[in-house]
Amino acid sequence: MKIDVRALLAGECRALPFSCTLAFTEEDEKGCGTVGDYRFPEPLRVEGEIVGTAGYLRLKAELTAPYESFCARCLSEVSGEFSFTFERTVSTRTQLAELDEAELDDYVLAENGFVEPDELLLEFFELSLPLRTLCSEDCKGLCQHCGQNLNLGTCDCAKKEVDPRLAPLAKWLETHKDEE
Repeated sequence: MKIDVRALLAGECRALPFSCTLAFTEEDEKGCGTVGDYRFPEPLRVEGEIVGTAGYLRLKAELTAPYESFCARCLSEVSGEFSFTFERTVSTRTQLAELDEAELDDYVLAENGFVEPDELLLEFFELSLPLRTLCSEDCKGLCQHCGQNLNLGTCDCAKKEVDPRLAPLAKWLETHKDEE
């Protein structure tokens, strides 16, 4: 997406709205975008505007995409929608000449009166994704021994096996159970 900001730079208008969809870098066999453990059945939707005030330009965008994944604890399917807000200052190359490479990440470069934020928006979205997804905050996960989803019910295998390091404590608890 190429956004013409010459009117904003010249002070002829105050705001320039924009809207687009961006395809994810990697796709699966069904043509859905993938990032790590996340699958995106639709492209990334971008709604935003560039606002100009006294030669100072600010790009604001809302990035939204529905996702499908698996719970990190119980492996059940999880779906929902991610939505992130992106904000950066828009500057020309001459305004940014004094900055070093590390400081340039805080800006969107306007070259020849145009801004092309696609790559920056995709990178921001991918870096904003959580490292893992849970079906619920109180997900109990899977049994370590038999693989039973503990959200659906308990299993008996955990009660049979005792960590050998804790066997003396388990034996003591069993003999002193009636004292309580």
